[in-house]
Amino acid sequence: MIKSRRCLCSKCGEYRVVAKNRKTKRLACRRCHSKSYIAPRAVCSVCHELKEVHYRSPKSNLPVCNSCYKRHLRIAKCAICREFKRCDYRIKIGKRKRRCCTACYMRVLHRGKCARCGRTRPISSRTNDGRAICAACTIKAWRASRKAAELATVNRDKQDQDDGSLGLRVIPVKVAGAP
Repeated sequence: MIKSRRCLCSKCGEYRVVAKNRKTKRLACRRCHSKSYIAPRAVCSVCHELKEVHYRSPKSNLPVCNSCYKRHLRIAKCAICREFKRCDYRIKIGKRKRRCCTACYMRVLHRGKCARCGRTRPISSRTNDGRAICAACTIKAWRASRKAAELATVNRDKQDQDDGSLGLRVIPVKVAGAP
């Protein structure tokens, strides 16, 4: 199908983005095309069952079904951790793009120069103005803010005890008819 503009679908009659069918030369929307499309069936070269063809290998033109494509063809050696895993991503290493597992991709994707310590590390948070902060600096800042909050609580409690109120606060209540 060749993509086109918004027109009336020749099958359902609704105004949608349509495409021209190369064989019938009729305009059809995606929904009507998918209903009428019958995927070719062949014996899968991996599981040897008669199923819909999802992929044909470019070198040998052998058919592969959808379940075998997902299960077998994406398992490869990760370019970073060197383990045989499901590799759904490709990252650029040098001049070539290489296969990479999900864990390594996330590790590489979220690396950057920390705004506080200046080292290139995995990024765990960002400042209010959007600068990257590594996990170690985030933990240090969190601990410092937590200590400051604890010190403020301790100082407030000490002041309350010095007043002789034993940590209880007196809230003034207005009584009707009182001056």
